Amino acid sequence: MNNNRIGRGYRRSGTSSTVTVRRNAGFSFHHPNGNAPPVSLAVTNRESPSRQLGQLDRCCRLWFNRKIWNTRPPSWREKSMFFPMLLVAAAEMHSGRMEVAAEIARDRALCSAPSGKRRTVRGIVVTDEPGAEGVYRRLRVTADGGAYLIVHYDPASESIARARAACLGRQLELLRGLTGDERQGAQWYSVVFTNAANYSPPRGPSEVARWTIETDAAGRLTEAGQRTLTAVLPHEQVHLFQYRMQALPPRWFLEGHASWVGLKVSDRIDPAAAAADRRLKAEGAAKSKGQPLNLAGWGSVRPKREAIMRQVSDEDRARMMRDPNFAPSGSFRFTADDLIGDESNIVARYHAATALFERLEREHGAEAVHAFARETTATAGRVTANRMDELVRKHFNIGADALLADTTPSGTAR
Repeated sequence: MNNNRIGRGYRRSGTSSTVTVRRNAGFSFHHPNGNAPPVSLAVTNRESPSRQLGQLDRCCRLWFNRKIWNTRPPSWREKSMFFPMLLVAAAEMHSGRMEVAAEIARDRALCSAPSGKRRTVRGIVVTDEPGAEGVYRRLRVTADGGAYLIVHYDPASESIARARAACLGRQLELLRGLTGDERQGAQWYSVVFTNAANYSPPRGPSEVARWTIETDAAGRLTEAGQRTLTAVLPHEQVHLFQYRMQALPPRWFLEGHASWVGLKVSDRIDPAAAAADRRLKAEGAAKSKGQPLNLAGWGSVRPKREAIMRQVSDEDRARMMRDPNFAPSGSFRFTADDLIGDESNIVARYHAATALFERLEREHGAEAVHAFARETTATAGRVTANRMDELVRKHFNIGADALLADTTPSGTAR
């Protein structure tokens, strides 16, 4: 089955008509007469069967009521062709839904594979990388378009690292599709499976940041490790995409876009983790109800120096003490207490920024939001307020100030 376009032709009384179904895009009815434009409606495989059939019925009714010639409406004989075409379209869409359901089940199995179970997926290649860092060995996970990441693991965590490697590769495929990333052979953030509570990854200009996936003494994923794998990591990988051209958009854009895309991945691979993330944001927003959000002012922040020093190697810590201007590279974790700046009401702000992107999707469609995000991050340097306003107006026909003002004090977009 062609996943992009499926066509069926029917011939009657010397004429031919075609029903075309586009997976995840929609369907249309075509008549050979050049004066009759096709009727097209968008119906995705994610919609319920009843809604799909309702849209098919509406499409037929629209076609019946449209004049396919300038002089007369279609005859009953011509109309009767659409009953078998309706059945074909419904069957094709049902088949597409079944395929998508099977793919989702497979993805969830990949991301919940038990230790010792090595799952494979066509297009995702897992290979052992030479060399080691002390006890830590490495895997390379390569996905579509040559996108890859490095998986580090300690001896106790090897089995679970290999079991979940295909899940990491599948995340890259989903992220590339959702962001429209066209880079070939791009390296994404690394991960390390370890049960070492004091693990500190190497840092430096040539080091790719790696995220710690926590395991227990038996090498099994902890609850925190599973959350990092299926909820935190997709969000953080979106940030890497945002920075691919060294663009520096405002904080509300960075976090709203990363949460919006990251949750789509999490919904696909681990819906429980996605639900927990949404619940955490919603609870934080409810607790801070009535406090101002000021999304436009969010982001004028920097971490406290001591918060960085406690997470770096002894060598970097000593250098930081000798040189006040030295800033070690790498990924760090901070709490609200570690930050200096406007980070008040932070959970509600995450919630509001996510809700803002979800509202844009409802009102303008996912592709419009993706196009906005790609253009916003396509040029190096800080994205000024004027530039942000220009981009928002271009893609959504509204000013940035109006867009950001259209949020409630509880932290949700209207």
